[in-house]
Amino acid sequence: MPSLQKRLDLALELAFTERYDSLRNEHPATRELALWRILLPKCFLSIQDGDLFAGRISHPLVGMGLERHYFGYYCNWVEIERLLADSSVCSESKRDLEYLKGIWQEETTEARILRLYPEDVQSLYRDQYSEDYNFIASCGPRLSGTFFDYDRLLRGGIPGLREEIRAASARAGEDPQREIMCRSMLEALDLLSDNCRYYADHARRLATACSGLRRKELLQIAKSLENVSELPPRTFHEAIQLMWLYVLPTGSINYGRMDVYLGDFLARDLADGVLSWDSARRLLVSFWRLLIAHGNRWNCRVVIGGLGRRNPDHADLFAKLAIEATREVHDIMPQLTLRFHSDQNPELYRCALDAIGEGCTFPMLYNDEVNVPAVASAFNVSREEAEQYMPLGCGEYVLDHMSLGSPNSAINLLKALEVTLHNGKDPLTGKPMGIASDLPLRAFDELWRAYTLQVEHHMEILGRQQKVEYDELGRHRALIYESILYDDCLARGRFLLDGGVRYLGGINETFGITNTADSLTAINRIVYEEKALSLAELIEVLDHDFHDHPEILRRLRDYPKYGNDDPEADEMVQRVHEHVCESARRQGGVNGLDTYLIVAINNSSNTLFGRFTG
Repeated sequence: MPSLQKRLDLALELAFTERYDSLRNEHPATRELALWRILLPKCFLSIQDGDLFAGRISHPLVGMGLERHYFGYYCNWVEIERLLADSSVCSESKRDLEYLKGIWQEETTEARILRLYPEDVQSLYRDQYSEDYNFIASCGPRLSGTFFDYDRLLRGGIPGLREEIRAASARAGEDPQREIMCRSMLEALDLLSDNCRYYADHARRLATACSGLRRKELLQIAKSLENVSELPPRTFHEAIQLMWLYVLPTGSINYGRMDVYLGDFLARDLADGVLSWDSARRLLVSFWRLLIAHGNRWNCRVVIGGLGRRNPDHADLFAKLAIEATREVHDIMPQLTLRFHSDQNPELYRCALDAIGEGCTFPMLYNDEVNVPAVASAFNVSREEAEQYMPLGCGEYVLDHMSLGSPNSAINLLKALEVTLHNGKDPLTGKPMGIASDLPLRAFDELWRAYTLQVEHHMEILGRQQKVEYDELGRHRALIYESILYDDCLARGRFLLDGGVRYLGGINETFGITNTADSLTAINRIVYEEKALSLAELIEVLDHDFHDHPEILRRLRDYPKYGNDDPEADEMVQRVHEHVCESARRQGGVNGLDTYLIVAINNSSNTLFGRFTG
């Protein structure tokens, strides 16, 4: 009787792993390029009904990426363990899975980083599947918030990039690293051209089974792909298609100043009669749906408007089209973001408000007259560079294709205060957490000092953690495609994390600023100013959830809270905020980073932190 067990198709994963294993000791670029040739075009998925562009992708059990679940060289442990436990999977397939597991337990980029973490960093590590939110601080590796120079890609196309790389190669002289970099970049562009031709052939095959409008659409996809495989894009459709096929395999999930790099193509097609406004909107709506299908609700930033655009009139055309597409799609992706200033076309702001008024979550609104000077100060860069700021994810900022600032750690300030009040113990478990305070806390200044030492202790660990992750990722992966479109990799002759990127920074996700400040205001009032009870007595009341002390709860609730234009509450929030910002900033220079900044977050993890705090 034939076996009912199924044999898994693991050919791609096995080929990838065997090739990696054979190239462990080769240059990261040599290894990475060989592995891209195994993954592509096999990971590309078929063009779906209704798609007006090619570009969907699958993630095998092992592969390459940037974000947390697909970081560096990754392995999908959850799926592998599920398949190993599945009784319907045959023994041969399970042996293959065990082989994959055996190699990648030691060789994922995350595993390699974990081996390099100092002990104090190890204690803060949480993997991407962790549901443990009972901590002051946590960390985990990824490379989030990348923004490529799509304008450079589209203005010169693949041939323009080849020309730039060959010029850089001619300057290599006796620099073998530059020579390796340039050679691998050229070969990576050859693979990109091959990918375009692969999808062009695929679109033509699909077209043979279609008629009418759908046949015409598929042939247009094929034509655009064939053209951009060797020539700079000439049309709006070609530009979107090249941009999308370049970024899709890399795992980068933010898309920068789309109005700048697509505006000229849109304006020319409208002027030449290649597109009508409605047909252009139809193309962009289809692209929006591809972004949604690719999916990452924490990212997927598309930025329009703002200072520092080279082509504001053409960019404004695209910005208006993007808002219309967002109104039609009415989804939480892409995260359309309108930067605005007083000299900008006011119609864009009105269109954005109309979209929001209809119930669209996006576009988000960013005032450049506030943000640009703030970015220049925080990043210590020129105003010209600051005008290229990119918001992303949960509110982090980076500089468009100039800086990296991956948010690889988190701190819960309210938990830091709670543990400080309990002298280095977690009140939920009674176990040690953080650092104990030697201060008697007889005055508010002593409490403040103990709290700030707790925050600084953890921030110092997290600053070191960020640099360890960047360094090992740079040793393990060359990040070839990323390096091609980032300043100043070509000029320096170095890959992105081997000294190539212009500004290398880190970001800490910071939670609980307002609640921590309001708590400190209340403690200062009831204990130190009014002396209604001692700090020890207040802690006892808090630990018993105000049992038999409703009057203390009422009293604490009545003290000033931030958000009510109360100077006392506002001053405390400013004090807490400035302290954590400066505490983070100091870790940049200490750890060889250009910046180490915070992002104040209140989107999802803060809710989970609430279950373990207070």
